[in-house]
This record gives sequence, structure tokens and C-alpha cells, in this order.
Amino acid sequence: MNNIPFRKGTSINLVITMLLLFLFSIAALALALSAAKAFRDIEADKRRISELMVALSYLNMKIRQNDCENAIHIEPNPSGEGQAIVITEVLDSVAYETWMYLQDGELREGFVLKGDEVTRDTSSLIVEIDGFDVAFEQPCGKSPKIKISIWRNGQGEQRDLALSLSLRASPGNGL
Repeated sequence: MNNIPFRKGTSINLVITMLLLFLFSIAALALALSAAKAFRDIEADKRRISELMVALSYLNMKIRQNDCENAIHIEPNPSGEGQAIVITEVLDSVAYETWMYLQDGELREGFVLKGDEVTRDTSSLIVEIDGFDVAFEQPCGKSPKIKISIWRNGQGEQRDLALSLSLRASPGNGL
């Protein structure tokens, strides 16, 4: 019938070879899944940092555009979450305020008549972030500074960026 002689060692070699091939396949699959997870984590972190950079860039531009005497001041946040940057400007003899504040994980900007209430309906989304802090500093003998910190949480860690701007003009609220 079959002219090939049967040896006991042949079946053991075949089983060992198949087992090694199976283990190699499992290891390659685990490595691919691990690399895909690492790539997703890096991409999410990159997106968080990018959102923070957009927010800081926007705030930097708004403050630089409105760096006038008593135009920039800090007020309690209308939503009760910390502080807000308020920029006062007069257009056609009417005073307006631009509020930049954190509400429900969103950095928002509201443009209202001076003294009007800032609400979610009167503001627009700038970017989603998890935290926002702002303060004025008056270094001895130097121009005033505004310090802004923003952060975003994710994957068990927090990414934060800070901006310190020297103002040319005095801020409002007596600083």
C-alpha cells in the first residue's frame, strides 16, 4: 500500500512544529494589537495637546488684540467654575464685553453688552478642555502679566499648557 515507512518521531516533530507555528502566530497577533493600542493612545494624546494649543493660541490673540488700558480684567466665571477673562471694548459709543470662560468642559466665548448676563445661549464654543485658570501678576517694577493655564485629562494622565503674557497696558479691576 503505502511505501513510506512510518516512524514514531515523525508525528512528534510535526506536533512540535505546529505548536511553535501556533505560538509564533499568537505572539505576532499580540504584538500587532499592542502596537495598534499604542498608536491610538499616541494619537489621542496628540489630539489633546493640539486642542490645548489651539485654545492658548486663541486666547493669546484675543488678549494681544485688546491690550489697552483697563480693557482686560478677571471676573468670577458666570457658570461658577473659577475665573473668566473679560475684555471690555467700546464700539460706536456702546460698551461691549467679551467673556472667555470654562463651562461644562468647554472653553466658551460670549460677546454681550456691558452688564448683560453671559449664558450658554449667548456664547460659542472655542474648544473642549477640562480646566482653565487665569490670574494677574504684577512683578516689582515690571509690566503686569496675565497667566493662563489650561488642561485636558485622558488615559489616566493630564496634559496642561500655560501661557504668561506681559501686558503693555494696565489691566482693569485695580491691578
